[in-house]
Amino acid sequence: MRTTSADRRSPGAFFLLSLSAAVLGLLFFALFFRIETIRQRSQVEYRALQIQSALVDVYHTGMAFNPDEWPEVSGFGMYSVHGESLFRYGSAPDSLDRTADIPLSGTQKIEGSAMTIVRRMGSAPGVRPMMQGRMRNAPMMQGRQNMPLMSGLPQYSWIEINISGSLSQSRWALFFLALFVSVFALIVLLAVYNARKLSEYRERERTSFHLVQLGEAARTLAHEIKNPLGVIRLQCATLRRTVPEDRLRNIDVIEEETARLASLSDRIREFLDNSDGTPELVHTGAILNRLRERYGDRLSVAESCGGNSLVYIDPDRLMQILDNLVSNAFDAGGSELPVLGLETSRSMLLFTVSDSGPGVAPEHRSRLFELFFTTKTKGSGIGLALAAKYAKQAGGAIAYAPRTGGGSIFTLSLPASGGTK
Repeated sequence: MRTTSADRRSPGAFFLLSLSAAVLGLLFFALFFRIETIRQRSQVEYRALQIQSALVDVYHTGMAFNPDEWPEVSGFGMYSVHGESLFRYGSAPDSLDRTADIPLSGTQKIEGSAMTIVRRMGSAPGVRPMMQGRMRNAPMMQGRQNMPLMSGLPQYSWIEINISGSLSQSRWALFFLALFVSVFALIVLLAVYNARKLSEYRERERTSFHLVQLGEAARTLAHEIKNPLGVIRLQCATLRRTVPEDRLRNIDVIEEETARLASLSDRIREFLDNSDGTPELVHTGAILNRLRERYGDRLSVAESCGGNSLVYIDPDRLMQILDNLVSNAFDAGGSELPVLGLETSRSMLLFTVSDSGPGVAPEHRSRLFELFFTTKTKGSGIGLALAAKYAKQAGGAIAYAPRTGGGSIFTLSLPASGGTK
C-alpha cells in the first residue's frame, strides 16, 4: 500500500504544528488582552473627565461638595492663573507649579491605581454627566467638610481618581477568560492528537492483520507449488528418454526455470520465517576462510582487523547475507574485483562489500531493501530484503553508500560479542 506525503507525517510533527497553532492563539489573545486593557483605560479616563466637569460645575454654582457622592475621588482643586489654590479637597496640592507649561489640552497621568487630570478651564469640551442633577440637589456639607471659596478667577482644575477597582475587575475578567481559552485549546489539541494516534494505531493494526493474512497465503503457496514442480521434473526426466537429441536443449531450459522457481519458493518461505534460526558464537575468521575458498581469486578480501572476533548469529544466515552481497557485486561488474572488508567500530563488526560497477541510481536507493524490488532483468527482489531481515534479527543492519570513483559499498553491521577466539 503506497502512502502519500501527508500520511508519512510523524505524530511529533503534527503535535508541533498543533502546539504552534496554540502559541499563535495565545499571542492573539495577549494582543486582544492589551487592546481590551487600553479600551478599559480609555473608559476610565472618560469617566474621570465626566466627574471633573461635574465638580467644576459644582464649584461655579457655589454648591457644597459632598465626598460621599464621589467615593472614587481622592482629591479635587481649583486654581488661579498663577496656580494659587481657590478650592482644595483631599489630596489636591496647595498650588500648581509651572502652570505656563500646562498645554491647552491639559495633562493626564496614571501612577499605580491613581489617575490625575489637570485641565485649563474652557480648554476641554464641557461634559455634563447624568449625575450632575443629583449633585445639585445634594445636601450642603457640614462643618469640616465645607471648604471656603477663595476669591479669584479659576483657571485650572485638578482631580485625582482611584481607578484600581475599574481596571482590576476588567483585568481579572480577561485573565480568567484567557485561562479558560488556553485550557480549552489544550484539551482540544490533546483530543485531536489522541484521535490521530488512535487512528494511526488502528490503521497499523489493520495493515498488520492484512500482512499476516498475506504471509500465510504466500507461505501456503510456496509450499503447495513444490508438488507441481516435482511433477514437472519427473516429466522432464521421462521426456529426456523419448525426445530427439536436438530437442534436449528445450528440456534443459524447462529444468533450469523449474529449479529457479523452486529456489524462489524456498527464499519466499525463508523470508516469511520469523525465527532467529540457530544462532551461536561464530568466529569471523572461519567465515572469511569459507568465502575465500568459495570465490577464490575472483574476490579480494581486505581484512583490516576483527578477523579473530566473535559474533552471535546463525552461521548459515551470515554466509547467506555475505553471499548475497558478493553475488550482487559480481552482477554489478566493473573493472576491479569486488572487495570484502572487515573491521570493528564501537563494539560493532562491519563487513563491507564494494564493487566498481555503475552504482545504484539515487531514485532507487531508498527501495533497495524492499521485498520484490529489483533493477536486474532476471532478479527476484528477495535477496537484499532477506539479507536485511536476517541482519535485523541478529541486532544489526545493512546500509548502502556510493563508492568514491564509482560503484557501490554495502555495509553489514553486527554487534560484536566481545573477546576473540
